[in-house]
Amino acid sequence: MTDGQSTIGPSAAGTPAAHTPAAHTPAAHTPADSARPGRASLTAIGLAVAAALAGALLWGLAAMLLDRQFLLAALLIGGGAGYSVARYRPAHWPTIGAAAAVTVCGCALGTALAIVFVLLRRHGLDSVMANLDAVARIYPRAVGWLGLVFWIAAAALAACIPLRRRRGPRTQHGGSDPDS
Repeated sequence: MTDGQSTIGPSAAGTPAAHTPAAHTPAAHTPADSARPGRASLTAIGLAVAAALAGALLWGLAAMLLDRQFLLAALLIGGGAGYSVARYRPAHWPTIGAAAAVTVCGCALGTALAIVFVLLRRHGLDSVMANLDAVARIYPRAVGWLGLVFWIAAAALAACIPLRRRRGPRTQHGGSDPDS
């Protein structure tokens, strides 16, 4: 305890000790700190899933009301997923990749809900439930090449928002200026 640092817990011999010299610096992570990044990742992914589900539902409802595919909802899904990762885990590539994958799944669900809601509006629940194979047949045409472009743009948006937030604003006296 001459260096002023101590830990509370078992000693190297396995017996409990009230104070033993620490082998780490005061800025080292505690077990509680190491659990926080996992929680932050789960929070970010959970919010990305919530954004994808809400966006898919909005997509389906807009398609039902407008009788058209609402491809801009894909960008809303990507923006929501990207923002959730930017807020909770901006520098973590696996979380960013998961948000992009969740975005694409949300877009796929949005297209499926759009088909189902439009069929519900036109033909009723009994007809749709009796002909679910029609949804599978219509799905590829409903997505189309433009839909794929929007899905890719939404996934890119979900990845770019946290990466942009990670860089942050540039300061005048930062380390990037060689004259400072």
